[in-house]
Amino acid sequence: MKERVQMVIKKKQFLEESFHTFRWSQSFRSYRSYPNVQLIRVLSGEADWMINQKLYHVQSGDILLLSAVDYRQFMPLPEGMVVEMSALRIRPPRSHAEDMTVFYLRHTGFSNLLPRDNPHTAAIAKLHEELITCIRHPEDPLDTDFMEAVLSLICVHLKYIYHPGKSSGSRQDQLLREAYHYIADHFHEDLSTADIAKALYCTPEHLSRTFHRLSGIKLSDYIRRLRISRVLKILETGNMTVLEAAFSSGFASASGFYKAFRAEIGLSPREYFRKEPPHTS
Repeated sequence: MKERVQMVIKKKQFLEESFHTFRWSQSFRSYRSYPNVQLIRVLSGEADWMINQKLYHVQSGDILLLSAVDYRQFMPLPEGMVVEMSALRIRPPRSHAEDMTVFYLRHTGFSNLLPRDNPHTAAIAKLHEELITCIRHPEDPLDTDFMEAVLSLICVHLKYIYHPGKSSGSRQDQLLREAYHYIADHFHEDLSTADIAKALYCTPEHLSRTFHRLSGIKLSDYIRRLRISRVLKILETGNMTVLEAAFSSGFASASGFYKAFRAEIGLSPREYFRKEPPHTS
């Protein structure tokens, strides 16, 4: 009985961390980035979404593919309009790291949007719903084997779309995957490029070049992005001050945090929160 209770609690925690639906209205505008990957289905409505300075028009039936490489901003909606989305946040296990490469590798012509008329989009949507069904019932066992199998099938479709005929098993791809995992575990600590390179048995120069070339973002900017995103998340859900959230997210000084915040968001923390008060989603 005790083991079953613990299993239910664990599954509820997994559900809260991994899956949510949200409604995007005129007042719901903010900057976002996450240390894990996201597969988002647009359930109803249509609107514009800025991702990495590229404007996408999303509508019901579309799917968005996002990772911490991607910085996004919700755009204002006409009064009275609401867009509903279903998001699955995934922290991929290392055993399936190769399958998840599609969430991070960038190339010329890459698009975060899978339009509803793409034949793979319907298949991915169906698999996405199977994953949601699996984790929606806390009273049932958490079938991790089934979930990983479905996730792998999703990745097969994505790899066909983004990298047809291309193997993601090169040494440089492997280095990128290992870097993502290491950074996800340590970005809130005192972390430098040299620290990451040492842990991955390569030179800082090689790591920086490979990371930038494959992901499209500088390593230092990526770490800064994760830290700022963590600060915003803490301030939305916790009781810390801005600086307490900054220090717990890896920033070593107030001046360093303020400089990073302005570089990432384009506003000071005071200006940002005056414009976008903390909210939950």
